[in-house]
Amino acid sequence: DDTNTLQIATTAYVVKAIANAMSKITGISFDGPYASYEEMLEQVTEPKTGIIYLVSNGGSAPNVNDEYFWKPTTQSFEKFGSTAVDLSKYVKIDDLKEITAAEVEAKWNAIFK
Repeated sequence: DDTNTLQIATTAYVVKAIANAMSKITGISFDGPYASYEEMLEQVTEPKTGIIYLVSNGGSAPNVNDEYFWKPTTQSFEKFGSTAVDLSKYVKIDDLKEITAAEVEAKWNAIFK
């Protein structure tokens, strides 16, 4: 909030901005999981800030819940995340091949000599 978009992002400015944002956080707790978003709306009659509401999304581990927080400015829930983790672009063990110390040394020498 109240960020000056023309402000240079010095370390001091960023540290102060983070400290200001964090000063409003008094704690975080979790509620749920609820079977659906609709169930959460029915059961949470007095939503509170600082609570992460978990809603089951029908996925499989580790992607089993979506996360919502209460936004008092709009008097509504906002989805801010999912436990979904896309690892498809990461290296898998099957993608790796064993190399020798001599191969490592040869690459090192090619780059740094």
